[in-house]
Order: sequence, then structure tokens, then C-alpha cells
Amino acid sequence: MKVGKWTVIQFISIIIPENQKAEIDFKIYNWKITAIIEFVNNEKIQQMTIVPDKPNPRIIFENWNSHLGITLPDPIEFGTFRGKKVYMLPATYKIGTTIKLDIQMMVGE
Repeated sequence: MKVGKWTVIQFISIIIPENQKAEIDFKIYNWKITAIIEFVNNEKIQQMTIVPDKPNPRIIFENWNSHLGITLPDPIEFGTFRGKKVYMLPATYKIGTTIKLDIQMMVGE
């Protein structure tokens, strides 16, 4: 599967209850990394932050709580594997008191 110049290597979809964290396993070829997903609502800026904690990085979504959905305009770089850049493109949708999170992992040039 391709999207523009990127090749999709994994698609993750999960529904997370309000005030809960989630653990997601990213499988990028034979590299596996578990990330902790957190949602924070603080009425300030809307942003996504990747915190490189060890052994598990945290991906924090601040104020990503729209019923209409939120995403980024372009994929962001997540890391590098064997000389190839790995990108992610997240999207969230608030459904009642839960959040549906989709993450598309891709490799590109």
C-alpha cells in the first residue's frame, strides 16, 4: 500500500476510554517498539509530543478531543531503521467519552 511517496507498513486502530493510557506495539520490519499513548486535556495548545523515555517512548496528544476528528497535515518522522526514515500519521476521533486512535506507520525516502 502506498500513500504518495510513502509505503504503509502498519496500520493501528484502537479505542481508548477517557482518562486511560494505552500501550501500542509498533512493528517496523523486525524492529518492535512499545509506546505508551496518553491523552491530556488542558485547554491550552493542541499538539502531539513524542517523549523518548526508555524503555518505552510516550506519545502525548494534548487537546486532541474533537468529535469531528484531528490529524496532522503531513506525516512526521518517528525514527530511522536501516537507513530508511519511518514516519507516522495519527488521527483521533472523540466518540462519547472514548477516543478512537488510528496510526499509520510508513517508510519513505
